[in-house]
Amino acid sequence: MSASIADVLLWGQVSFREDSVDCWPLPFERLKAWARQHYQQLRQRKVKNVIDGRALWTQGILAPINRVCRDLRIEGFRVDSAGLISDLWGKPLLRFMRESAA
Repeated sequence: MSASIADVLLWGQVSFREDSVDCWPLPFERLKAWARQHYQQLRQRKVKNVIDGRALWTQGILAPINRVCRDLRIEGFRVDSAGLISDLWGKPLLRFMRESAA
């Protein structure tokens, strides 16, 4: 997180049927401040990544998305395979129009 110049981190979770994605736009500076404040309370995890036969490791902290969103006052949204954007309760917010195959 310390090396990024991003303004927003868009975190997403694909549905079990893979027909929609729940998304949370996290303002990166506020997220970094939150992580620094709560660092000692969060679990750390190392994940092995084998690249070209060599074991490399990624280390990070696990933060529950519901807690992060509550503390940062972030509301998520859902995007489905038809291009509908809704709140996480299903209320439509926006629909993308698809180009016709004329």
